[in-house]
Amino acid sequence: CLYCVSVSAEDADLSKRIMGYKWVKERFARHGVMFGDSLFRLTYEIQTGSLPDNDENHPRTRAEAVIDQFVEAVGLPENLIRASEVQSRPDYSNILDSIEKSFANNADFRESVIHCADTFVARQCKRGTLRIPKSAAMDLSIQYVLEEIAIYDTIASDGWLTDAYLGRELP
Repeated sequence: CLYCVSVSAEDADLSKRIMGYKWVKERFARHGVMFGDSLFRLTYEIQTGSLPDNDENHPRTRAEAVIDQFVEAVGLPENLIRASEVQSRPDYSNILDSIEKSFANNADFRESVIHCADTFVARQCKRGTLRIPKSAAMDLSIQYVLEEIAIYDTIASDGWLTDAYLGRELP
C-alpha cells in the first residue's frame, strides 16, 4: 500500500502526514510513500497564477522541502516514490497517451474527469485560492487528473494496487 502525499503551497500539518504513513506501515507488509511532486506544478499555477523559474516557493523546491521534512521525521521509507520519477519512465508516456485518447473518445470517462476537476476548482473558489480564470483552472485540473491516472496506472505495473490518501477534503 502506498501512502500518497500531496504537496501544497502552504505548510501542511506534518504530524498528520506522519500518522497516515505510520497507519499504512502498521497494516501492510509492503508499503511506501508517494509524493505528488510533479503534479504540484499544476496546483501551484492554479493557486498562485504563475510558475516562477527562480523562487524558493517554486513547486520543485517546495516539493523537495516537504519530502525532506517527511524523511527527517520518519526516516527513509523502504519505498519512496516521486511522481516526477514515475513520469520520466518510458511506459508513462504511452499510458498517458492512451488515457488522453480515452478522454477524447469516451464520453463517460470524460464526464468523470471533468467532474473531478470541477470539484477541485470549486474547492479553490470556496477557499479563495483560485488565482487564474476558472476556464484556465479547469484545463489545468483536467490535465492534473489525466496525469494522476497515468501515474497510478504506471505504478500498478510494479504491483502498487492499493493506496491511502488522507487528504483534508475527507471527513
